[in-house]
Amino acid sequence: SEHKYGKYEADRHREEELIGYLSSISFGPAHDLIDFNYADKENMFDAHSYNKGGLVLHMLRHYIGDDAFYAALNYYLNRHAYQSVEVHDLRLAFERITGEDLNWFFNQWYLESGHPNLSYSHNYDEANHQVHLELYQTQEKEFPGAFRLPLDVDIHLSDGSIRRHRIWMEEREQSFDLPADTRPALVVLDPNRVLLTEWNEPELSSSEYKFQWKACNNLQLKLNALSALTEDKDYPEIWREAINHPYWYIRLRALDYPPSLKPEDRTKLKTLATTDAHSHVRAAALRIWSEKQSNRNTEPNSSQDIQVILEQILEKDSAYVVIGEGLKALARINPTKANALAKTLQHEKNPMIQEAVANVIAGDNNPANLEYFEIKLTEDPSLAASLLDKYISMLEKQPAATVYSKAGFLFKQANIQGLDKTTKFYYVRGLFELKEIILTQAVNAEEGSIRKDLEEKVKNLKAWIQEIKEKETDMQLKGILGQFN
Repeated sequence: SEHKYGKYEADRHREEELIGYLSSISFGPAHDLIDFNYADKENMFDAHSYNKGGLVLHMLRHYIGDDAFYAALNYYLNRHAYQSVEVHDLRLAFERITGEDLNWFFNQWYLESGHPNLSYSHNYDEANHQVHLELYQTQEKEFPGAFRLPLDVDIHLSDGSIRRHRIWMEEREQSFDLPADTRPALVVLDPNRVLLTEWNEPELSSSEYKFQWKACNNLQLKLNALSALTEDKDYPEIWREAINHPYWYIRLRALDYPPSLKPEDRTKLKTLATTDAHSHVRAAALRIWSEKQSNRNTEPNSSQDIQVILEQILEKDSAYVVIGEGLKALARINPTKANALAKTLQHEKNPMIQEAVANVIAGDNNPANLEYFEIKLTEDPSLAASLLDKYISMLEKQPAATVYSKAGFLFKQANIQGLDKTTKFYYVRGLFELKEIILTQAVNAEEGSIRKDLEEKVKNLKAWIQEIKEKETDMQLKGILGQFN
């Protein structure tokens, strides 16, 4: 993505891969990247092999440099073409090109599990003209005792110059003294965000975050500064810079934190909603613009004016995410028209459209609309991630008999053969939530016979959940489902 779309897009992709890897180990234990103890061959194709594997290669690329990295890959691919290989063949290829012993890198990243957790503090020594840096590895992992980490440190001076230092962290706790003629405006560790680590970073001052927003050329560091400055007096101007940034994802994330808007800001949002090159930016701008306009305007024709613009966008924009957001916005202004439009979109396959349709239909609170959800979930069980919350929110308002019958539908869905782990999790969680709804009704029931009937239904739902858990053969999913009873 870096070669074709630029550095910021590569930064965004890397952050997504990191989130995917960290999410996976929140559901189950970390294992060695080169895993010889998998229970099923399919387990090899997980967020360790893909996400962590890519992140580790990116670290290696940064450490040895692009020329050596691509030369080593070229040598490796030609030397072992059409052959079976081991991880040591990859290491030897990189060692041949770099002339460096890389056992330390491959041992800790490929042949061991986990990753470092890093925290730090720093202060400026005026007398000795030094930045004193204290670094800590806080991960619980016992082996290796500490990861060996080559770490870049950027010292930003107020004149805009940057002094970069490469340090090596090889112990759990280490201190470093780095030269700086004057007090730094900002100190940044791992400025390219290449290390596979979880950072626990100190809170910065407002001036430091502003410097970080202006001076750092890493996407995550820019976004961290942007979100940290939302309460700052200068934030509106920073926000305006962000929504005009050339990179679409910075514009998008800025739309998560709109300040108090001036008329010209509303005009800019309308422009973004109708003309921005990226559909996700158009959708986010449309959401904020329509919300702010609806809250602001009290004139008799204001809703009609907003509706006209929304209908124009819905007619002209072909992006699913924009159509979905436009439908939700229309529902806030004219629920009847939105319901009519939602009915025309019920046969669309796109999940973003179906989520928007579900929002409109769920807001209607008509029990007859429950069938829509069941049809969609039957056609495509994986829509559980986007539809089940609305389905269950509608059932919260229904009598116990209806809730119980719909629990039977979720039980059937959860037992579909070949269902992926994530989708199965959603169905079992939904079944648990319906059990909790009936349990609440049982607790509040005043008549004994009604309470007894509800308690029997709760008992049956518990048994269904237990049956699903007992039949599950994937040990990771089985452990996750253990929270539902």
